[in-house]
Amino acid sequence: MRPVLLFCLLVSLCNCLPSGKHDSSSQATTTTPLPDILAEKNLYKADSVQAAVQKSNIVAALQGKKIFLKAVDLYHNQKNAAASIELFHKSIRIYPDAKSYYELGNALRDMKDYDQSLDAYSIAIVLKFAPVSMCYYNKACSFSQLSDTLSAIDQLSCAIKQGYTDKAQLLDDAALDPIRNTDNFRKMLRTNFKGKISKQTLRFYSYLCVFPELGDSFAIKKEDAHASFYNEVSLSGDVTPGAARSGGSISYGFASFVPGMEDSRFSRSVSQEYIVVGKKALKNGIFLVAYTTLEMMGDTMLPWSTYLQTYDSTGKQLDNKLFSCFCDPQKIVSGSLDANQVLQITEYEQEWKTDPTEKGYAGNSVIRQTQTSTGRFKLGEDGMFIAQEEPLPVSAKKN
Repeated sequence: MRPVLLFCLLVSLCNCLPSGKHDSSSQATTTTPLPDILAEKNLYKADSVQAAVQKSNIVAALQGKKIFLKAVDLYHNQKNAAASIELFHKSIRIYPDAKSYYELGNALRDMKDYDQSLDAYSIAIVLKFAPVSMCYYNKACSFSQLSDTLSAIDQLSCAIKQGYTDKAQLLDDAALDPIRNTDNFRKMLRTNFKGKISKQTLRFYSYLCVFPELGDSFAIKKEDAHASFYNEVSLSGDVTPGAARSGGSISYGFASFVPGMEDSRFSRSVSQEYIVVGKKALKNGIFLVAYTTLEMMGDTMLPWSTYLQTYDSTGKQLDNKLFSCFCDPQKIVSGSLDANQVLQITEYEQEWKTDPTEKGYAGNSVIRQTQTSTGRFKLGEDGMFIAQEEPLPVSAKKN
C-alpha cells in the first residue's frame, strides 16, 4: 500500500492545499514575517477563508503553525485567553486551518464573546475539524449562554449524531446550566444516553473515530523516510487534496491518549504538532494507532517521527514504538508492519550532496543511505512489542 507518511505530512501543513503550489526552490526561512493572505474583516467569511487556504503554501503553513503554538501556550498553559486571541488571529491570517479556528472559538467563549465563538466554530466545521462533534457541542454551550435554548438543543443533537457520547459533561458543564432544566434537554438525555459505559471509554472511542483505518500492512520506506518538508519528495505522490481533508491534527482534547502531548503538570506541548495517521483493531480488544509528531521549533528543517501506540479496550496505553522518522538530516528510520503483526524497523545514516544545515534543501539531494541497524518485533496479543531474533539465513539452516 502507499505509505501513509506523505498523507499525514500534507494533512498537517497543507490541509486543502491543491497540488502544484509548493515552492521547493525556497530556502524556507521563516524568520521574515509573511504577508497576510486573509484580511481581518474576512476572518469568519467561509468563502474568503477557503480561498485563502487555496492560496497558501508550505512556508506560510510553517510560520502560521509556530504562531498558533505560541497562542496555545498563552491559552492552555498560561491561562491567558484574552492575550491568546490576538495570536490566534495572527496565525489564521497567515495560514487558516481548522485547529486554529477551534482553539480560537474556545478562547472567545472563555472571554464570553459567544457570538464570535459561534463564527469560529462554524469555520472550524467548514475546514473539517476532527472530532467535529466537539464543534457542535461548543456551539451548543455558546447558544446556551445566549439563552437560545432551541439552537442549543439543535447543536447538541448534531453533536450526538457526529459521535458525541459524554453524558457526564452534559450534566456537569456550567455552560449548559441555562438549558439543563428544560423539557427538551431532559428528552434528549433520555433518548440518547441509556448505556453505562465509562466516561473514559466513551472518550477513547471518540478518539479512535478521528483515525482512518490502516490496511493489513503498513510501511514507510526509506525513500519516503528521508523526505523533509522542504524536499519536493515530501510534497508529491498520490495524495490528493480530497484525501488530505479527511485527516488532520490531533485535538488537544485527546491529549491523555497521546504520549508526550501533555506533561505531568497537564500543560500542553507547544513545540510539537501531533498528526493523525491511522488505526487498526487487533485481537483481545487491543487497538493500534499510528500518529506523527512534528518538531516545530526548527527553521529550515522539521524533524518528524511516526509512532505506533497500543491501547486496551478502555483506552489505557499499553506500549509505544518508534516506527519511522526523519530524526535529523543524517539519520532516518523506516518501518514496516505486516499482516502477521511483525514489525521491522531499520535505521540508516544519510550522506547529502551538500550539508543541508548550511545550504538548505533547495537543489540538494541524498547521495548515499547506509543501513546501520535493524530490529524485528512481534506485536503480541497483549498489545506489547516483543523483540525477535533475526531468522537464520537459508544456508545456515541447511547446515
